[in-house]
This record gives sequence, structure tokens and C-alpha cells, in this order.
Amino acid sequence: MNYSFGMKKVMVLVLLLAAASVWAESAQVQIRQASVYDHPSVMAKFLGRLTLGDKVSVLSRKNGWVEVVSDEAHLKGWTREQGLTSAKVALRSGKNAQGASTTEVSLAGRGFSDPVESEYRQENPQLNYAVLDAMEKNTISDDELNAFLRDGGIHPEGDTQ
Repeated sequence: MNYSFGMKKVMVLVLLLAAASVWAESAQVQIRQASVYDHPSVMAKFLGRLTLGDKVSVLSRKNGWVEVVSDEAHLKGWTREQGLTSAKVALRSGKNAQGASTTEVSLAGRGFSDPVESEYRQENPQLNYAVLDAMEKNTISDDELNAFLRDGGIHPEGDTQ
């Protein structure tokens, strides 16, 4: 085998890979926190979180999930597509800090934003929202969710316990 011909093939491959990474789609996290998993499923192994404004490179897409890599957060995995945007995220500090939570993005995607909820409450004053408001304040970590599933005999993907 001709050594210089083999080196040319390697150089072409390296250049193609470098060009592909330059042309990769980029996005930013548009919610306060976006969970990252090793597979496109909330039942998959939790790898970490991206935060508002983190920049990612999009590797692939699958059924509302996006495979991303983040040099800032040192993460590579899958996150929900709704938590990302191709637009530049403007970060502010102090009283004017902005950034939608996962819940807000989810509700807005369904058309049930804070103004819509406020209007609905005004049109239905007889309804009691105290229990619903209390439920919305509850949070559960991914570890707690996975423990709950395991206790119920449901084993998340990638779970070795």
C-alpha cells in the first residue's frame, strides 16, 4: 500500500469531520433547567442538567427529543426539544431576570399561559384553585422519580438496580 495515498485518505476524513462540526446546528437552552438523559426518554439514565443560556450543538432529533453536546456543561445526551431555541437567549440579572420554566414552556405549548389561566379564573370565580396551586409548587427530582418507579416494579431504561 502506498503510504502517501493512505495519509491522503486520513486527511480527507479529518477535514470532512471538522467541516461537519462547523456546520452542526447550534441551539441555546431557553428554560431554567433542561434535563439530559442517555436515551430519548425520561425513564432513561439521568446524566445532568443544562441551564438557561447554555449553548449546545444538535447532533440528531427523534420524536420531540434532541441529541446534544454541550462543551460548557460537559454533557452529551438527549433533552426535550421544547427546551431549546435557535434564537439567541438574552440573559438578564436581578429583578428583570427572565427565563421560562419547563412547566411554563409546556403550558405555553398547549396554549395555557399565565394570561390564559388568569382569564379562565376570572370567568370561573366559583372554582377553587388552592389545591392545584399547592400541587404546582411540588417538585420531584429525577432520582426520586426513578426510585418511585423501581418501588412499583417499573425499571427505567438503563437502570441497573
